[in-house]
This record gives sequence, structure tokens and C-alpha cells, in this order.
Amino acid sequence: QCRYCNMNAAQQIRPGTVELRKTPRQFGEVASAALQEGIHFHTVLSGGFLPGNRTEDDFVAILRAIREHTGLQGSLPAMVNLRAPLDLSQIDRLHEAGASCIALDLEVWHPAMFPAICPGKARRVGRENWLRALQHAVEVFGAGKVYSAFVMGLEEKGAYLDAAEYLVPRGIFPLMVPWVVMAGSKLEGHRAPHPEWMLEVNERVVDILAQGLPQVLTEEFLRKEAYACYCCGSNVLVWDELRRQIAGFEIVMEKEKTPL
Repeated sequence: QCRYCNMNAAQQIRPGTVELRKTPRQFGEVASAALQEGIHFHTVLSGGFLPGNRTEDDFVAILRAIREHTGLQGSLPAMVNLRAPLDLSQIDRLHEAGASCIALDLEVWHPAMFPAICPGKARRVGRENWLRALQHAVEVFGAGKVYSAFVMGLEEKGAYLDAAEYLVPRGIFPLMVPWVVMAGSKLEGHRAPHPEWMLEVNERVVDILAQGLPQVLTEEFLRKEAYACYCCGSNVLVWDELRRQIAGFEIVMEKEKTPL
């Protein structure tokens, strides 16, 4: 597993207490209940690195269940977050099933750091294949609809700016996620950078975003994008900075007079 992650360790330490899987029907019923009450909803589907195409199969089943239970057609307010598939047609398949955006998280930028921090991803997919999948995803989902997260603090500051300078002109949204040192991970006992360091990296990356993907600094993007929620995203810094730059725009998950 990735060295900063404790997903496997958490299950081993507390067997049976970690929710491993939710059924497609559960997703569909929750989405339907939200719409019946006139509430905006969005969902992020994520689940680690499963063998073969099991991740894509699960996500497609969930997206279909949401459509079945809600009656929604076309693009759903749903992001799929998974490892980059070697078979690029799987990206098309997820889009056709209703996903409105996709995240293929590189985690670290420097080529030498990828196998060191993410040995499983490097061995089973590879960095070049990952970049190829990201570019294909832009062709399918569109610029600004494809994300790749980086764990802030595993590399020097310049690596994150280099990542942004490479990805943003190609239509890819780099997400800078503050590193939370997790118990049970290979890096347990290490220390994340100071908050000021993380804030500076985030602000500089958002400046690059503003130049290359100006649509992300609009209220329309923050209202409609399935992943642009500062209330529930783990990478809250980027959304707060975007909101700050457009005068503190608020996202309120409130009921509407007419259901969506």
C-alpha cells in the first residue's frame, strides 16, 4: 500500500469494524430520499485499489442504481475516484454510466518518489500510464473535470508547483491534500509540515489554476461541480481559497421548493 495510508492496517487492527462496501441499492435509496426532500446531493465513489476491473464494475453498478432510484438521466452529481486503469476504455465506461468527474490520484509528483511512496501503484500501473490515463480522462470528461490529488508534505514545495504547471494546461485539476499522519501507516510517527507551509503551497497552486482553468473561480463551478464542496471534502484548503478569491461564496446544502 502507499506509505502514507493506513487503509489496510485499519482493517487488520479492527477487523469487522471498518465498513468495506456499500451496496448499489443503498446509494440509490439515499440519493432518492435526498431528492424527495428537495435537497441537493453529490457523491464521491472511492474504494482503494481492487483487482482487475472490480472497482469500475462496482462504480458502474452504483451509478446505475442512482439513476434507477432517482430517475435522473445524463450526467449525475457523482465523482469516481480510482486508480488509473490500464484499459482506457474503462474511463469511457464510467462516463457513460453517469459520472460527471473523475479523480486519478498520483499522490506524489517526482518520478523517483512515485515508486518510493506508492509502490503498488508504480508496480501495477506505472507513472507514465497514469499520466496517459489522466490525459484520456480530459478528452472524455472535459477540462476541469479531471482531478489528481497530491499529499502535501511528502515532497519539497517545488514539486507541487511543478505538478500544477504540468497538469493545469492539460485540463487537469491538481488537488493539494494536507498530509495527516495516520496511525498504522508506514510513515506513522513522522511529522506533517507546518500549516503555513501547506497554506502557501495551496495558494500558489490556486494561482496557477486561476490562470489555466479560470472556470474554477466561478460560482457556477462551485455550485454544480460534484466534488467542489468545502463542507465535506478532505482537501478543504483548495475550496476555501477559491471561495476567498470570489468574495467568500457560500455553498449551502439546503432544501429547494422544487426537487431537482
